Amino acid sequence: MIFEMVVRLSIVINALKEALVWQTFFLNRFFMDRSQAQVSSP
Repeated sequence: MIFEMVVRLSIVINALKEALVWQTFFLNRFFMDRSQAQVSSP
């Protein structure tokens, strides 16, 4: 029973870490695109 809880916890932690990585990746892309657009616009 404890083993099941540990496995579930590790799966949840891995999912959260992947979601955080993807979120930061997309946010970086979004902000980079916005900053480039602002710089290119007169």
